[in-house]
Amino acid sequence: MLDISKLGPAIADVKADVDAVKADVDKNATDVAAALDQLVLSCLAKDPAERPQSARELSRRLAEVDGASAWTQDRAREWWATHQPAQP
Repeated sequence: MLDISKLGPAIADVKADVDAVKADVDKNATDVAAALDQLVLSCLAKDPAERPQSARELSRRLAEVDGASAWTQDRAREWWATHQPAQP
């Protein structure tokens, strides 16, 4: 059975992680379209009703972001080749 008394700290940790990711994106991705930023935030929304309700909806909303069609598999490979985190 789930011990609900232990959820408080766990939820606080998850919120701290989400806040850290948001701060990191804001700091490092200055060229990210505002629409994409809002879409990412909607995926992280606390209220499930505010999140995309399906993969299809997420895909549609991603396609509507300005510049989305400019991101290709080749560009993705190039980006990852430059930004791949070091392996521990």
